[in-house]
Amino acid sequence: MPEDLEKFLKAWEYDPTDEGANVRIILGEDGLERIQLRVRFGVLQLHADGSPETGGESLLDQVNRELADYRARKGSDGGFQINDFKTAQISQEIMDYYQRRVCFFLLGDYRRAARDAEHNLDLMRLLKKYSVDQQTTLSHDRYRAFVLMDRARAAAMIAVDEREVERAMVEIDDGIAAIEAFYREYSRDDLLEKSNEIEVLRDLKAELRREHGAAMTDADRLQALKDEQARAVAHEEYEKAARLRDEIARLQKERRA
Repeated sequence: MPEDLEKFLKAWEYDPTDEGANVRIILGEDGLERIQLRVRFGVLQLHADGSPETGGESLLDQVNRELADYRARKGSDGGFQINDFKTAQISQEIMDYYQRRVCFFLLGDYRRAARDAEHNLDLMRLLKKYSVDQQTTLSHDRYRAFVLMDRARAAAMIAVDEREVERAMVEIDDGIAAIEAFYREYSRDDLLEKSNEIEVLRDLKAELRREHGAAMTDADRLQALKDEQARAVAHEEYEKAARLRDEIARLQKERRA
């Protein structure tokens, strides 16, 4: 008869008030690490490295190998396609890696969180370029800003752990720039000021500045000037707004130089 898990579950009860208490790393009988995630009715177990499901080769690895073989045979990637079935499999892998990334953030394992964010960004790029199912591709790509945010958060926390707070600020600025580029790719500049992902990254910068006394970056100064200009326009202080506009243009020119 299959074993009843009740005793195991009672020894590790689900805590609805503390997400961090519901995730842990264990060592499998094969000597490899697993993540265990306690949910209301049981436990999910994922491999900590490789495919979350098997611990082996990921679909990203498989598709990249197939693409390399195709290029070697054809001389280019022209005509290479990811079919409906493979697209559906990749969709599941994206969700698996997202779930594991959430666990790594809760565990404070930012290197693996960054790795899994990069994995999903690579899958999104492959789908966008090669998938025959553009509807599924777009359903994933609409979350690219969120994954870019997670990658930046993880990279920033890695830098903080290494006591390089200035580098952390740059990582966050790079993340914000990548998210802005994503919105512009879809001609949605109107969403830049409404982006929750950008707001999260700016809040993280403010928190790191409070905790570590980090200096403002050029991006911070530029954003502060833009905020001040917006307030000046709102209060009909047009002379001040014009001066700020010129200062913003000067700083933008210096950053491009």
